[in-house]
Amino acid sequence: MNEFLVLLLICVLACIFSVLIKQYLKEQALLLILAVICISIIKLVELFLPISDLLNNIFEDTNIDMEYYKILLKSFAISYITKIGESICKDCNENSLAIIVQTSGKISITITALPLFIKIIEILSEVLK
Repeated sequence: MNEFLVLLLICVLACIFSVLIKQYLKEQALLLILAVICISIIKLVELFLPISDLLNNIFEDTNIDMEYYKILLKSFAISYITKIGESICKDCNENSLAIIVQTSGKISITITALPLFIKIIEILSEVLK
């Protein structure tokens, strides 16, 4: 829990410093935010590893195909990366690019989940026969 609070504090301080220096040095303010984002992502991945191990054990214990687990993890990663990219674009006042990032994330998740949709259709077609 302390790690989340430290991460929250770092992000809030980076926002404050960014707002302060944005008036004079816009590019450096953006670089500061990007650096904090990179550090935060690395830390969040470290914090997610125990959850990933738990999910992995659950999928192994229940004999569910690990392909579904991979789809789940990829979808989580795509959604978070998309949200971060969209927010960065909005911070730079590039709303059109933010919409493109959001749309590409949705399409990527759809493509990632396609094997799952195909499996559901196969199961439904077997039930209806």
